[in-house]
Amino acid sequence: MPLLYETITAMQLKPTDTRIYLWNEAKTERMEGKTVDVGTKILVRAALFHKVNGLTGLSGKILRIHGRLNTGEWKLLYTAPTDANAIDMPYTLTQTGQYTFYAEFLGDHEYASSKSSEAKIGSGVPPFIPVPFPKEYLIAAGLTAAGLIFVGLAFRRR
Repeated sequence: MPLLYETITAMQLKPTDTRIYLWNEAKTERMEGKTVDVGTKILVRAALFHKVNGLTGLSGKILRIHGRLNTGEWKLLYTAPTDANAIDMPYTLTQTGQYTFYAEFLGDHEYASSKSSEAKIGSGVPPFIPVPFPKEYLIAAGLTAAGLIFVGLAFRRR
């Protein structure tokens, strides 16, 4: 059971709100819930606000971004102090699957800790584009002088 002093001190901390956003590399489109090609570069943005008459950005506070692929273990990916109220982490989706990110503020002597909700993005293999089979083809087979089989394939388009 916490001491009375610790309880009172914790109640005096100002409430915070941590949020996470996924953007395309150019910062022109939100990417949460989308599925993109493997190799796509995104920007993971974590923001910290003080809940007072709406939301006021907090600068100079340490934010942490965590991530995982599919159902793997959470990994700490990035830690940095906020500028006006956010930190940006460039990230490349290198594998097929669902990526999940969240941000957290551990709190300090003035502001309470908080954790964002999770933001997800999927990555997959680009769709297969069928190549039309040529109308005519010729398969040749034979034996080389050394007795090895060779197969040749030639195409002719009309």
